[in-house]
Amino acid sequence: MNESIPPRIDLEADNLLRVIKRIEAGCQCPDEITIIIPSYAIGHANEHLSICEDLLDISYVTEAMAACVSNPSLSMRRQSTSPYRTQFVFNGKDPGPDFLSQLRQSCMHFGGDDPDIAKLYSDYFQNYPDTMERYKDSLDERQFFFPALIDDYHANLINGAYYTYEQSDWVQADLARYPERRFGFHKSAFSAQLGADAFASIESWIVSAKIDLGGFFRALNQDVAISQFHSAKLSMLNNVCIATAGDLHVHFPLDGFLKARVCQSFLGDEDQVLRLGWQRPLFSVAPAMLSMREYGPVNQTVSGHACLVHESGELIILTDSDEGWNHIFFESRALDILETKQLGLQVADLSSGIDRALGVSGSHRSNWQSLDDEQFEALCYDLIYSHPGFDHETIRKMGHSRSRDGGRDIIVWTQPLAYREPSKKFVFQCKLVTSKRSLGKRDVPDIGDMLEQYDAEGFGIMTSAAIDATLFDAADAICERRNIVQKHFSSFEIERFLNQRPELRRKFFGS
Repeated sequence: MNESIPPRIDLEADNLLRVIKRIEAGCQCPDEITIIIPSYAIGHANEHLSICEDLLDISYVTEAMAACVSNPSLSMRRQSTSPYRTQFVFNGKDPGPDFLSQLRQSCMHFGGDDPDIAKLYSDYFQNYPDTMERYKDSLDERQFFFPALIDDYHANLINGAYYTYEQSDWVQADLARYPERRFGFHKSAFSAQLGADAFASIESWIVSAKIDLGGFFRALNQDVAISQFHSAKLSMLNNVCIATAGDLHVHFPLDGFLKARVCQSFLGDEDQVLRLGWQRPLFSVAPAMLSMREYGPVNQTVSGHACLVHESGELIILTDSDEGWNHIFFESRALDILETKQLGLQVADLSSGIDRALGVSGSHRSNWQSLDDEQFEALCYDLIYSHPGFDHETIRKMGHSRSRDGGRDIIVWTQPLAYREPSKKFVFQCKLVTSKRSLGKRDVPDIGDMLEQYDAEGFGIMTSAAIDATLFDAADAICERRNIVQKHFSSFEIERFLNQRPELRRKFFGS
């Protein structure tokens, strides 16, 4: 029986010529194989064109190998030791008869720095530019196993390389061929999988109404259900656009939506461009319309659109039913306590909803004195578990209640949007405060030690009190030096979470 090639091959560290020769000698392939693929630019280079070339190379070899195995998967990781390179890990089972041929090609593709490989397979490297140019030209017609790689390629191309080489003929030719790219959008490689066109940018998505939105979020590996969205109304207050869904008030990215809406018009025919651009009202109603008797009261702030806000405040869907598109925004933000107070002062008829959001309504104020430390930590656990920004399968509690400085730690990894960014390890510290005082710097004295202990990339405090400015300042100083992301949940955010889930309020407070 022929010997097998290794079940794990590193396309940077291994002797690739030896692997190629073993394949050519007729070695067998194991039933399951892992390929480590290096990226030389991602995370290291500021040159977007180099990042684009990396992503295209990785896509080229992984798509070819994925077609020859069952259950192909691809993940991204960062080396923990020098040179701290970003790597992609390809896994496949039950390789077919063509897999070894594709693996041999992958070894040549990434083995060009080996002078022996470069000499023995010089024809491959002479044809390399034409090969990759043909692959790039075929992106519009392909269906991908790993579409996020192609979306990242286009994101770096449009938002980086185009600006660097904007006067180049190839950039101008691209923009003429793909007008949506002038607005920062590209046709997503997920479109074939979704069954209709979807256009992505670094700010938002424009998705055909033919696409099931539940399927859209699943394709992007987002733990989000449509039932978690609530109908919202849009309001302009002091030049800020706010989406209001019950007692949840969220910043609406108006500038991003207007840019997306203009881009949307170029996705249709010329008549649609004229109709969207000049004839349909958007955030206003013409006086002539109000004077016509057949028009009833105006109940929508956006003509022809419906707005849905996720219960976390971090996702917004705006539908354009007339034209058949949905706009999806992933980086919205709920108003903080000061902004919400300002909103309450400005809009008297929303005072009851604002009271609920601030937790000042008697029937919705939590009795924190009724909880012990373990119960409060369980409440924090449920909040993180339900949050769409975190992977609930990775959550775990660390330490013991009232240990160290008086709070248990929760560790969880973020839920990234496909390959847009790696997952981040967050540590949250739970602090139950039963008095009326706020949580200050003296209550959380060892932030730096805790971040070091857990090797965290994100930090948050979960408390039943308001967070004092001294604690915010201390956390900012430590986290900014270490490039740590922050996300805190004071009594304000936790009260709002409980208002959205009355069953959890009953579980912890009995009413």
